[in-house]
Parts: sequence; C-alpha cells; structure tokens
Amino acid sequence: MDSPPTQLVENLKSHFDSIRQSPTSNHSKRSVFVHPALKDCSHVFIRNDTVRNPLQAPYDGPLKILHRTDKTFDVDINGQKSTISIDRVKPDFLEIDSVQPPVVTETV
Repeated sequence: MDSPPTQLVENLKSHFDSIRQSPTSNHSKRSVFVHPALKDCSHVFIRNDTVRNPLQAPYDGPLKILHRTDKTFDVDINGQKSTISIDRVKPDFLEIDSVQPPVVTETV
C-alpha cells in the first residue's frame, strides 16, 4: 500500500479520535485513620518533619487550637496563627489545671 504521508496522517488521526478511554477502578478500600479525639481536643502536638538532632522530640507542643476544619487546624505557635494539616497532628490529653504555654523548637 503506497499512500501519501498526508493520507497516512489523516488515517492515524481518525483512528486515534475513535479510541475512547476505558473506565478506571480503585482497588484500594483502605480508609485513613483520624484519631477521634481530634474532633474536640483543645491542644495538639505537631509532628516536626525536619531532620532532628539526637534525642530531639519528634513532636512540638502542646499547642492551642484556634480553629479546625475537616483537613486543617489553625494553632497558636509563639503568638502567631499557623495552619497545619490534620496529617501532622495528634491530640494532647491535658489535665485542665496543667495547661502551659506551648513549647516550639526552632531549628537553623
């Protein structure tokens, strides 16, 4: 079959235009765990994802929650409001009388 290149290109275009995507499926039924206490706790710990020195705590806090949504927490860090993802927090179970100012480590 000898056909000019333009005809070949037109045939390829029409062929690829007729191809439709097949529907995909999600085989993973695994749900993400969110601690139930995060719904009503007043303070949280925030995971520190930086490279840590030996014996440095993996979490900073406890930090006071200013506002919460389904996916984020607004917390008070050294007097400033900071928005943190729910993936980085864990609840703090404080006694009411033992609430102290938050301790946040600064790394250089």
